[in-house]
Amino acid sequence: MNVTVNDLIARWRSLSNDEMTKAQTYITDVENALHVYAHDRGLDLDAMIADYEPRQGLYIAVVCDVVKREMTSATDDSPAMTQYSQSVNGYSVQGTFLSAGGGLFIKNSELKLLGLQGQKIRAVDIYGDQGDSNNS
Repeated sequence: MNVTVNDLIARWRSLSNDEMTKAQTYITDVENALHVYAHDRGLDLDAMIADYEPRQGLYIAVVCDVVKREMTSATDDSPAMTQYSQSVNGYSVQGTFLSAGGGLFIKNSELKLLGLQGQKIRAVDIYGDQGDSNNS
């Protein structure tokens, strides 16, 4: 499923031509990142989206949210700070960047919405096969 710049505009605001080009690049990056993330976990994201209609809307919303966050945090090639404090006489300045490395950032809550992250049920047979035919 391909998210379009029009999907982003409908969920956010109108964009300049420059921003549209940048948004399309970010949309492609986010979609690729989500597909790789799913593939690495043995999941078929396209099938998951196609099989459950409400997830289609969530997929578009998540991609748009990540792109929005990327476009608002990457102003003049410097990521936005999410937390900032300063002191006067102690000459202290502290700040926390949204994405310290400046790269793409997809939150765990967004991955959970798409069914790509969460608890898994696993079992380990600690006794192994003891050769007992009744143990199957």
